[in-house]
Amino acid sequence: MIDSSTIRSVVHILDSNAMQRALIAKALSAETIETKCHNSWEGLKNHCSPTGSSCLVLEYNYFIEAQRREYNGSPSTCGLLLTECGLPIPFVFIADKPTISDVVRGMRFGAIDFLEKPICNPALIKAVQTGIQKRSQLRKQGLQSASVKALADQLTKRERETMTLVLEGMSIKQIASQFGIGLQTAAKHRARLLSKMNVRSDAQLVQLIYSNNLTPVS
Repeated sequence: MIDSSTIRSVVHILDSNAMQRALIAKALSAETIETKCHNSWEGLKNHCSPTGSSCLVLEYNYFIEAQRREYNGSPSTCGLLLTECGLPIPFVFIADKPTISDVVRGMRFGAIDFLEKPICNPALIKAVQTGIQKRSQLRKQGLQSASVKALADQLTKRERETMTLVLEGMSIKQIASQFGIGLQTAAKHRARLLSKMNVRSDAQLVQLIYSNNLTPVS
């Protein structure tokens, strides 16, 4: 069973076959996983939310046809089709008698798993739960990054400049020399920087910035 905090998040099902959509939805609903079925990209785009959607079960051939139609089949544009639907969210490919090259290509696209029809329910549930957990982690990371960015946005120009030098590994003496100021003044800039970013050391600051993929702007 998945964590109760993720139950309200929706798993979307996009398949051209109504019976297949119903079977997938039934299997997932038995695990208290909320689902929403679609038979078109338009339907998915109209109901998919970056905040409320956790995973997508996607018919591989349907996806390939849509990709060819809209983007001439270029693998590099795979993400564009999904992004238009309010994604990226983790997705699972399903297909009827996929070839090895289909599976390899699908996994290169970034799928959590590639399942063959008729779908084995335990494999489906395991893949979807993995997608839900991954989406939950990505959501938490996004919230943390937004929080860190909000802290960084409060820094003064001098504090942002100080942070850039700290991230380059400069000592207080080197920072003071770089700015042409005294050691005590440089130390005060650094102390205010660490305080505003809610960290206690240069090492913690470096870890905070880079773990959240933020680039300081001087």
